[in-house]
Amino acid sequence: MSLHQQDVYGRTALHRVPYNNKESARRTTLYLLEQGLERSLQDNEGRTPIHFAALAGDIQSLEVLLNDPNDLLVQDKIGWNALHYAAQSGCERSVEFIIESSTSLKIETSLKIETSLKIETSLKIETSLKIETSLDYQGMNALHHALRGIPNDAIIDKLVLLGVNSQHKDLKGRDSLAYYIEDKWGKPQPEIVKRLIESGADLDYVDKKGRNLAHLAVDTLWELDLDTLLRLQEAGVDILAIDAQGRSILHQAAISGSVSIKLLHHLDGRLHLNLDLRDISGTSALQYPTAMAQKKYQRYMWRKDRWKVAEIVFGNCHLPVQGQCKCNCKS
Repeated sequence: MSLHQQDVYGRTALHRVPYNNKESARRTTLYLLEQGLERSLQDNEGRTPIHFAALAGDIQSLEVLLNDPNDLLVQDKIGWNALHYAAQSGCERSVEFIIESSTSLKIETSLKIETSLKIETSLKIETSLKIETSLDYQGMNALHHALRGIPNDAIIDKLVLLGVNSQHKDLKGRDSLAYYIEDKWGKPQPEIVKRLIESGADLDYVDKKGRNLAHLAVDTLWELDLDTLLRLQEAGVDILAIDAQGRSILHQAAISGSVSIKLLHHLDGRLHLNLDLRDISGTSALQYPTAMAQKKYQRYMWRKDRWKVAEIVFGNCHLPVQGQCKCNCKS
């Protein structure tokens, strides 16, 4: 296969460079460019070599690849550009490099004007573009992208500092905090939640099912980290809210299998939640784990025993007496 030949994915050798922010990758990239490979060629998914380098956080290769700042705005088939990919890399320097390199981006618009003498003329207007405000086809900005997978607090701080709006909402009405909390596969980190709250997140967010941020926080495939919930509570999120199905966050945690001893003690011992509260189906939170545990699940399902664990938590955890827990949950 020649260097210029595209594989079944539409990629050339320049797409396939093992971008890793090392000198060897930079030299390989430079060599391929000298051989005439196109730096802005899009593969079948619309991704350019710049996208791959940005996703890897490879600033050395980005410096070689970037010839025209407009290449940073090239979008793949789902609307992701270089900044969106760089945000996912978690690399502060690559994000900073892309935003600083895009300061000269301008778009020229021609307007046709008819004068009082019926003479038509054309007026050219040049408008500056800010890549930090760019959105993908789902209305997500770079901060939404940074929160995909396992983000770090440094990249969040950097994006906010460079002008990415943490309060911007995507097409589903989610700002960065709601998007982060809503990810069932994610494991929200208390410090990142705190940073997003401090940057002006919408604490009154409610989804189409009437669930607020507290409901979404416990709707996770992991055992709940109580510290995340406490960050929301301290910021003013109503932890005792009831959703459109008449469910408390304990109902949601029981259904999701994220119940923990600490959560149970906090809701009952500190907040005095009615554990026997019934939803519109007449079911209490304590009844859901038993029903969920009896269902058949795929062999390789993630944490398929989590409802049995919830049953044990509900069955064996001694509830607080006068605010003092009898177990070691330290609630």
